[in-house]
Amino acid sequence: MLIDNAVYYVDPPERPAIERKERTPMELFVRKLVYSDLTKKNYGKILKQIRRFHWEEADVVFILEKVFSKPGKVKYGNIHLLGILLSALNRYHSEFVVKVIDNVIESVCVGLEQNDFRFFQRRIAEVKYLGELYNYRMLEHPVIFDSMYKIMTFGYGGPPVPGRLNPFDPPDDFFRIRLIATVLETCGVFFNRGVAGKKLDYFLAFFQYYVHTKSSLPMEMEFIVQDIFALTRPQWKLASTLEEATKAFQLAIAQDQKTSGADRALEPDEATSVASSEDENGDVDDIEPYGDGEDETASEDDEAEQDDEDDSAHESDFNDETLVVTRQEETIDPYDEAEFEREYARMMSESLESRKFERKQLFDVPLPVRPKNRDVAALTAQGDDSNATSNTMAFSLLTRRGNRQQTRTVELPSDSTFAIAMKTQQQAEREEQQRIKNLVLNYDLQHSEDQEGHDRLPTFHHNRTDRTGKDRGQRVRKLQLSDVDW
Repeated sequence: MLIDNAVYYVDPPERPAIERKERTPMELFVRKLVYSDLTKKNYGKILKQIRRFHWEEADVVFILEKVFSKPGKVKYGNIHLLGILLSALNRYHSEFVVKVIDNVIESVCVGLEQNDFRFFQRRIAEVKYLGELYNYRMLEHPVIFDSMYKIMTFGYGGPPVPGRLNPFDPPDDFFRIRLIATVLETCGVFFNRGVAGKKLDYFLAFFQYYVHTKSSLPMEMEFIVQDIFALTRPQWKLASTLEEATKAFQLAIAQDQKTSGADRALEPDEATSVASSEDENGDVDDIEPYGDGEDETASEDDEAEQDDEDDSAHESDFNDETLVVTRQEETIDPYDEAEFEREYARMMSESLESRKFERKQLFDVPLPVRPKNRDVAALTAQGDDSNATSNTMAFSLLTRRGNRQQTRTVELPSDSTFAIAMKTQQQAEREEQQRIKNLVLNYDLQHSEDQEGHDRLPTFHHNRTDRTGKDRGQRVRKLQLSDVDW
């Protein structure tokens, strides 16, 4: 082989060179936006750019339809972003979205007919795309289940039977199991209740039977099957043999036949309109991006918790038609808007000025009337004795009926939370009052001592000799504090 390659490299065969496909500038631009530039940070800008295209031109719509119908050319981690863009465009171009979904489902069927290993990666991307479209309410659960049943039964003419050879699905070909696992991994966590939950239980029984009709599974496929059952139905007990899987499938068929009538009666009542939920959500800014975190599993769990209340929205009738009416945006004159702002500011200032000097009304509630002929100390002692004997604590409940206020005594157990809290609060208040009282008394005592100290200062008399004459009758002057040089 190496020699042949060297010969062909030196002397290539005479054949025309592979011609590069001619693409219009518009097609190149759209492919660059979606296939190359699409990321979690700029998908909003790309959506706005796509909406600016001339949708009235058939060529532009055809290019966009081809691009959105080929999820295999997008990075596998960005397939959910493609679903976000398509769900945002559904509000404005619903016919375009229907065509894209139809193209993807048809491509899945073509892949089942061809069964070419060269297109396995593209087929996985397509079924994941369908699951993401269900997550963003572009599809209903009947479409998902029909697609999964078609994947498992194509070429059999009914349920697969062990020993019956199917050229489209040999016994040693396990790729269909991988396709089913991809779909359930993407949106299976949302089939947890209601009609969709019962359909998933029946489908898992059939899927378990289909797995056992194959030859011995490789270890990788066994792990994939176990992970899918653990993700969708953790309490499911896996069958170990074909006989156990057959019995479980027959039991599921009998159970489904019993409840099929009731489910058909309940399904229209539980269903809600998909388009109405989209109108409430609005544009792409209101859509929760799927898988924004680094860990996709944690993101799926968060999506499951957030959408527990919205699972009924997935069960609406897929054939409902919705009419979306849009109103033309009104143009506002800048002069009128400025005039309105000035008038509004003037009105607000006048209102504030008029209420600046307004007196606020006090909250006046009359206190409940208590009898005056009771001794407080006696009441306290009596209350303590009664509480000690009856282990209850009395509270006064103030009620109002019309314009009359009444008080009513309510007795609560002393060990109740409210009574203990009230006792603790009263004890804290008494301690605080006693502390303040002690501070005031200490302050008064200290002040009085200081005052008495000033009044008791010793008086000093200046000894003078007796003088004759008029000086004998003069009084002796007291020495003042100002006379002493301290």
